[in-house]
This record gives sequence, C-alpha cells and structure tokens, in this order.
Amino acid sequence: MSRAAAGELSALGAAAVAKRWADLPLEVQQALYNLGTPEEGDLVATDQIVFYCFNYGAVRSLSYASALPLGSLQRAALLSGWRPKSLSLLRAVLHWRKEKR
Repeated sequence: MSRAAAGELSALGAAAVAKRWADLPLEVQQALYNLGTPEEGDLVATDQIVFYCFNYGAVRSLSYASALPLGSLQRAALLSGWRPKSLSLLRAVLHWRKEKR
C-alpha cells in the first residue's frame, strides 16, 4: 500500500479494515485488476475490495465482498463511480445484512 493510500485508510478511522493482497481469493484479486501488481504483503482497504468486486467481479468475488464487515459495505456505498446495477445490488445486500442483525 502506498503512503497516500495508507494515509487515506488511517483517515477513515479505527473502523477501517484492510486485507493482505496475498490472502485474497484469486477471483477477488482478478476484480482488482486495475490496482496494478501489488506486492504480496500490500494491504487493500476492504471498502475498495467491495467497490471493485461489485462493479467488476465474478460471482465468487461478489460473495466474498458481501461477507466483509458491514462498515466496509457502508463506506463502499459512499464512494463515487458506481455502476447503477452494482450499487443496487450492494444496497440489497446492505438491507439484508441490517435485517439479520
């Protein structure tokens, strides 16, 4: 993770979560194709994972992203650049997750 990205992550506060690149399933890594070639130990913010999996990922990456912490899903919903159908799917997941609490 670059210093700028790390600063953005810390600006999100203690609720921000990140996953190590090497620990992400292949389908999720493929959805994050435009991040370049991260190093094995690099961190990716979970709200970014949600955004890219919902917008560009296959079904398995959507499933992975849907199971991330609720706060990550909520922060991702606030990002700009969503495809309308992808954002609608995220909102449906958020609705379902809030109902199950």
